[in-house]
Amino acid sequence: MSEETQLTTQQEGIAAPMGGGYSIQIVKDQVAAIKALMHDVLKADQHYGKIPGVAKESLYKPGAEKINFMFRIGTGEPIIKETDLAMTTANMR
Repeated sequence: MSEETQLTTQQEGIAAPMGGGYSIQIVKDQVAAIKALMHDVLKADQHYGKIPGVAKESLYKPGAEKINFMFRIGTGEPIIKETDLAMTTANMR
């Protein structure tokens, strides 16, 4: 199989075709893993809970961080580079 048709993810070497998706079984396994995490690790009012004015329970940041850790997803925090403001001002003229 060529590199163009195969995309390997960070998750246990699971591969999915480029432009395609994962199999139903892989999705079911992920759902089961999230349910197990909710049952065994996540705590109500700490990782998830009710927000006033919202009908359903919501996932709080600490709970989202646990899910990110479980699936090895990065935080997505932007990398901020220092810039020379004098040079930027000069380039804007």
